[in-house]
Amino acid sequence: MTDHHNELFSEKMRPQKLQDLTIRQAYIDKLQRMVDEKSVMNMLFYGRAGTGKTSTARILLTAIDADAYELNGSHNHGDKTMVHGIGDFATTVSMEFRPKVVFIDEADGLTKDVQASLRYLIENHNHRVRFILTANEEKKLSDAIKSRCIPLCFDPQKGEVGEIVDRLTQRYHDVLKQFGVQSDKQRVRDIVGSRFPDMRGIANALDFEYL
Repeated sequence: MTDHHNELFSEKMRPQKLQDLTIRQAYIDKLQRMVDEKSVMNMLFYGRAGTGKTSTARILLTAIDADAYELNGSHNHGDKTMVHGIGDFATTVSMEFRPKVVFIDEADGLTKDVQASLRYLIENHNHRVRFILTANEEKKLSDAIKSRCIPLCFDPQKGEVGEIVDRLTQRYHDVLKQFGVQSDKQRVRDIVGSRFPDMRGIANALDFEYL
């Protein structure tokens, strides 16, 4: 296949909707209720790298048609410019009356000073804007930040792995079929099971195996 086709395959591997995610079904159901209500709570998605935290946030923002302000907390560890930008966004009203959400990816990269300012913004602008944070290391976030967010852990529990692997195996098997690739379902399951929950690792292994 051409590089262009491989690029399309890799993009297709990305979760496109809530049901594509690796998180527990109870979490998906809660997020779906937020989508149905077109309103999200302040949330913290945490867990090891590659488990779909960023994808989940972006799927959610798209599903509720949010007026979103996206930042990366590891970039320069945050600074006054970041804080001022969030403050300016939080104090305005969406002209189209869309839900306003600040999305900070890798929020565990923020300095303690920036986290203190962020706590103030979350606390004082909750009536107008909501916050979604992601973190690989939840312990690096202050207790004050964590107490103001609903935590969702993306690291699967042992009893949930089998059900999630089965769900992912079917999805990847179907995606390969869409690209005209004949795959052995058991082999796909072996790859998914050996790399889970590293979604990037699964996509790379399937790409190497079949494309």
